[in-house]
This record gives sequence, structure tokens and C-alpha cells, in this order.
Amino acid sequence: MQLPTVHEWNIGFQRELPGGFVMQASYIGRRGEHLFMAYDINQTNPDPIIPSFLIMQQNRVKGCANAGTGCPAGVTGVTPPLLTQLQTPGGLSASAAASFLNSSTTNTELDINGAGSFARRIEDNTLGLKLRPNQQFALITYLDNSGDSNYHAAQFTLRRRFSTGLGLSMAYTYGKSIDNQSVDPVGASSGGGLSTTNSRTPTDIRNFREERARSDFDRTQVLQAASVWELPVGRGRRFLGSSHGIVNHIFGGWTINSIYTFQTGEP
Repeated sequence: MQLPTVHEWNIGFQRELPGGFVMQASYIGRRGEHLFMAYDINQTNPDPIIPSFLIMQQNRVKGCANAGTGCPAGVTGVTPPLLTQLQTPGGLSASAAASFLNSSTTNTELDINGAGSFARRIEDNTLGLKLRPNQQFALITYLDNSGDSNYHAAQFTLRRRFSTGLGLSMAYTYGKSIDNQSVDPVGASSGGGLSTTNSRTPTDIRNFREERARSDFDRTQVLQAASVWELPVGRGRRFLGSSHGIVNHIFGGWTINSIYTFQTGEP
């Protein structure tokens, strides 16, 4: 294991504008290398069942049952090889195999192209197809330093401080975060345990390049407006200006703050 590293850099320009406004424009960059990443090294491999999966999808489009039976008049379904493969010694019976292929859960997986989920269910029902590298175990979580991330953003701020104790500011950020896993998996289940992300173990551990995409928490645009008002109450202020002691401690020094955030959604 290597020590994860994060490099950050930024550059900014600030200028005072007429009317007491101050504007700042900045570029912010961040690069994470050798980040902790967790994944299932015993992940099911759906490749052997893909031909049958595609045949079942075609049967479904024709109006047939997934196993190729029960077609409308004049339509002929195709029997997927998987129907026979599920009946290997120690596997499912013919009726159980047909029920498995025609189940509502399988229908959902066909509709959403969930071949991986379909392969996992096959392994849970029969070991005959040997879709897992080590069939003695289900999940085997492996932790390494293959995590990688990039963040680049442009940020613009505008501030104004008034003599009456009122301060206004506005900040706009346009950025993009890219990584191959959006959570720190240390001390949690594979893929991490944060409630703010849907990131889990990689879709295909045989091709990590497919995991590189916008971070789960990425928000392209963020606009924040904030205000601070120091209430004119207390010693030396407009109201109760001559107050002392406990009166000044109770009524003086109060501020009202407000923050408004407008942002685009997560991926």
C-alpha cells in the first residue's frame, strides 16, 4: 500500500471596483493520486451468459416469454442456451430453470440491461456455470491504491461592506470533479458507507477505465449569496448607545446572517 497524496494549487486576481465593491477571480485545481479504493475481486463475470441474455431480450420484444415460449400467433421465440446450462448436475430442474428465466426479477434486469445482477442471481442459485473466480466465497473485498481524482474550477466572488454594518457577498463556481471511486472505503463495506453517494464496487473490475466519470458529489455550478448585518444596538451604536454592563452584554453585539445556495444537481 502507498500513502495517498493530494496536490492542490490555485491562482487568484483581486480588484477594487467603484462603489466599494471588491471582485476576485480564481482558478482552483486539485489532484488525488494513489487513493484508497475497494472492490470485489470475486466479482461475477457475466460474459458467458451475455448471448443468452440478448436472446431473452429479443424474445421479450417479440412478446414471448424470456425462455422463448408462449409467443403470439405467427411468432417464433428462440430458446436461450442458458435454459439448458442451468440444468447442469447439481443445478436447477427444467421447470425451475424456466421459472427463473421468466421471473419478474429477470424481466426487470432485461429491461435495464442488468446482466451483472442477473449473473449474481445465477451464482446464488447454482454453481454450475462457474461465473465467480472463487465459488467458495461470495464477496471478497480488496483494498488498494488505484483510486484517482481530478478537480478544476473557476470561482468568482463579489463583496461589498457598508458603513452601516451591512456586508454582502456573492460567489459563483463553475467546476468539474472526475474520479474512479467517489468515497473513502476504509473502515466501510466495499465502495464506502457514506450516505451522500451511490458509488459502490466497480461495475467491471476487468476494466477500471469504465469507472472514470464525474464524481458522485460533483455539482457543475454553484451560486452562493450571503449577507451579514451587525445590528445597531449596544454601546456606541444607534440604539442603547450609552448602555453599560449587563445591558450591553445582553442587547449589544448581535448580528443577522443569511446564506442562499443555488446549485445544479449531482450526476
